[in-house]
Amino acid sequence: MRTDIESTPLVNMIQKLRCMPENQLADIIQMHIGVPDFGPPDQVVKAAMQAISTEDCYRYPPIQGSARLRGMICAKYSQDYGVSVVPSQVIIANGAKQCLFQIMMALLKPLDEVLIVGPAWSSFSRQVLLAGGVPVMITAGPETGFKISPRALDDAISDKTRLVIMCFPNNPTGAVLDQAEINAYADVIARYSQLYLISDEVYEYFRFDQNPTSFITCESIRQQLILVNGFSKSFGISGWRIGYAIAPTPVIDASVRVQSLVSGGVCEVMQIAACEALEAGAGHIGSAIERYQERAGIVREAFSAVEGVVIYPLHATYFMVLGIQPFLEGQGLDAPATADVVAEYLLEEYKVAVIGTDGFGLPGCLRLSLCLDNTLIKEGCRRIIDGLASFTPASTESNSSATVVRRITQEKRAS
Repeated sequence: MRTDIESTPLVNMIQKLRCMPENQLADIIQMHIGVPDFGPPDQVVKAAMQAISTEDCYRYPPIQGSARLRGMICAKYSQDYGVSVVPSQVIIANGAKQCLFQIMMALLKPLDEVLIVGPAWSSFSRQVLLAGGVPVMITAGPETGFKISPRALDDAISDKTRLVIMCFPNNPTGAVLDQAEINAYADVIARYSQLYLISDEVYEYFRFDQNPTSFITCESIRQQLILVNGFSKSFGISGWRIGYAIAPTPVIDASVRVQSLVSGGVCEVMQIAACEALEAGAGHIGSAIERYQERAGIVREAFSAVEGVVIYPLHATYFMVLGIQPFLEGQGLDAPATADVVAEYLLEEYKVAVIGTDGFGLPGCLRLSLCLDNTLIKEGCRRIIDGLASFTPASTESNSSATVVRRITQEKRAS
């Protein structure tokens, strides 16, 4: 049995909550998970319900995905970004997570390095390890908007680097890239022909300026780009498990081979629903963004006078990051070791579930979800503030945001 693969703190938190008796769970304010607080448009639900009774949906679906859905994804990128994508460059999988993992399985050889541009979703590094690669985290802090410089990216690439992973809009920080920044990163990637860039764009529509950008517009890296997206976030169907990847045809072909051994094709009912979602469009997200901006304001107001807490600006997604480093550096035996420890304490003692971001490459912070109503957001903030009051913060000085590169494993780069 392999013991080197660990669950992420988020998964551990979810499992812990699911094992709680209902009467205990009812007391927990769940600010830990990013499930949108809206469901799919009515026409998407109706399409799924009608499809269930369709004879074609009883059979095995095509492994790569239905021709109709892949064609509609191509049309989306033509309409949104003015680029040409053909169906052979698209694969449909059981969520974006499956897309990511099977692409790593298809492309990585043992001990290939994967450069993860952080702060980043904590599952990336676990997937790399499971696929036999070596995760390398390169991360920057708030003074640079949680974005590394193109020079730092260039310096971190070695002859062992096979993949670079980026996620913008970013989970957990909500950082976004403008077109100039995308172009600058693409210029670096283009200099290394052995590299592929995996761009996780599942929060594409959750920019507060409602002006999505994508690496797919960079012609110089189209043969190196693997774009991963899905329907869970934008259409409120996280439980339906459907995502997709766009990549050069040889990469898609390799991913199809892996998927054929793992799961086969995605449920046809969900593919029909996804087609209807693309027909409906993402116009409903505008009102959701307004709600998240309002709730972000509630969080800022709640913590604005709390000594030792840093409230970072939010530009996208439905997460907020709170810096709590002074509480980890406090004097005495009461100082917790990590933000993950603080998150566990808040759950056990104050009945509020949040995520410590140590595993995201962002030590000393908590991630809060805004996918609750305003009343619960306010109460959750109150409980967090009460919980932090149990610790004595050190003096609040700005922490350095110098770019940090670290390996998740102990593999050392050859000199």
